[in-house]
Amino acid sequence: MRFLSKKEINSFLSQKNYDIRLSHNARWIDQKCTPDVISIIADCIVNYVAEKGNDFFSSMDIWHNDYTVKYVENIFKKPNPDESKARNEYDKFFQQPMELMAYAGILEKKKNKNRNFYRIANEEIMEYLSLRDYNALTFLQCYISKVLTDSGLMKLFNGFFNNTSKEDFDNLKENYEDFIIAYTPINGRTECRRIFTKVINPLAFLHGTEG
Repeated sequence: MRFLSKKEINSFLSQKNYDIRLSHNARWIDQKCTPDVISIIADCIVNYVAEKGNDFFSSMDIWHNDYTVKYVENIFKKPNPDESKARNEYDKFFQQPMELMAYAGILEKKKNKNRNFYRIANEEIMEYLSLRDYNALTFLQCYISKVLTDSGLMKLFNGFFNNTSKEDFDNLKENYEDFIIAYTPINGRTECRRIFTKVINPLAFLHGTEG
């Protein structure tokens, strides 16, 4: 597997319009969508598909796979995925990154009786994410920038990166919250704020500014 350049990642992203005003998708990114978690979920998916084949799978299929049980429990010191008390924890841990991957077009998604099923749509990007956290961070920076640009929000973020005062940060956060509440099913500022940090932090790292 070769490493991908940002140009190649952006070329992949350029094939789709991610405008939230059109999709109304609130789960294009979420609280568990950090580079380390995305990379681990990608690795679990790659190993599952190598063993089972690239047919549709659910998040439960991934988290109950033997490789996942050993890997996630050992690396993240989380409860065994087969324990019933771990259900809520693993729902978010797997589902949220997989929803991001589906919105990005790395996974193909379908619904069956209110359950989400996925299969890999772009093996190259999935394998790239699975290799290391930094790859996932690079992808996130490109992906978030594309979603914000398509959604007409990038100017607001660039304005903050050019002047990172507390007032500018508060204005950016408030405008972002207003946008999400207006165009997605999320209707509370608390949830917006939790997700906002996952949006701004990868970009702040890229720009060398405070997040």
